Amino acid sequence: MKIAFISNHPAPYRDPFLNRLVKTERFSVDVFTQFPKDRGHDYWNLVKPEYSSTLIVPTPRSTIRVFLYMLRTFVFGSYDLVVYPGFLLWYLTACMLISAIIGKKYGFFADTVVHDECQGLRQRIKKYIVRHASLIGCPGKAGTSYWGTTYGVPSTRICTGAYALDNEAIAARIAAERKHRDILRKSIGLTATNKVFLMVANMIPSRHYPITTAAFLRMSTKHPDAKYIIVGRGPVLDTMMKLSKEHPQIIVFPGVEFDKMLKLYALADVYVHGGTEPASTALVIGAIAGLPLVSSMAVGCAWDCLEHETSGFCVRDYLSVDDWQNGFEWMMQHEDRWAEMGVAANTLSEALSVPRTLEAFETLVMNIGGRKTKEA
Repeated sequence: MKIAFISNHPAPYRDPFLNRLVKTERFSVDVFTQFPKDRGHDYWNLVKPEYSSTLIVPTPRSTIRVFLYMLRTFVFGSYDLVVYPGFLLWYLTACMLISAIIGKKYGFFADTVVHDECQGLRQRIKKYIVRHASLIGCPGKAGTSYWGTTYGVPSTRICTGAYALDNEAIAARIAAERKHRDILRKSIGLTATNKVFLMVANMIPSRHYPITTAAFLRMSTKHPDAKYIIVGRGPVLDTMMKLSKEHPQIIVFPGVEFDKMLKLYALADVYVHGGTEPASTALVIGAIAGLPLVSSMAVGCAWDCLEHETSGFCVRDYLSVDDWQNGFEWMMQHEDRWAEMGVAANTLSEALSVPRTLEAFETLVMNIGGRKTKEA
């Protein structure tokens, strides 16, 4: 088979998978990239990926021209299967709809885990596209449940690991940095005895930083050696910066390079992820780093990496300051189990690793060859 895989942009949670995918001997893969970088994380300063790709939007151009290019290349081109990067842009949806109508095999990767608000004709179009897709890639268990429950997609058409990380390489880099843990802490004003909680996520309203920080500050009145490092950019950043000036327990980094981010994981004791999010590779990296987790099931990858009181603490209501306070205090009371919980989190994270995702994707693609998707 000849496959076109369209990626939104280079990313540490996609490049390792594509690096391996293009080397497969089971079929031929051409990678296309919509945009040269992730504008939401333009400060990551990522290493150039190993795979070669064709940039779909090399310069600003009209979406009509992009649509015509995609029609010619993917819908009516020579590829046996085209994998699209979800429904975010109208021309992606249009290409998948036309493909469904004419019988062109296609799939898509999407991190949707809750029912969206589209209704009427839009909902009927999405349903038609989903039910005719040969392959759906999703981040993990939350996505698998969503596509199965909402659209009746069988598990045989779903590939988990839409955000696949190089677990082995990340774990090795964090372990190497951890050898200098005390030095890393000292460089940002921390001591070896501080209990450090870390959250990495852009500071947008849906992450609800004010709730987790309020809960942490309550907990820290009993544990003055506890610190909460929060990392990201966004509209809530100024509020968090002001809070950190009033409360030294809160330490703010307004976005850091990916390598520096891994150093923060190396010096941390516990990984936290508040608010709601379809996936969160940041939480998965916390698990890869062998850190106990504090999060809720409103974060998609918590379904894969967080088992209550085994790999961390599952907060019942992500909008409740009281529930978050309980989670922080429970974690402080079980410091003797942090290493054990971290091992459990690391083991669970393997389900979303590149080797597991690649194996599932290759098997699914090979099964597509002689299969005709039918509307359920």
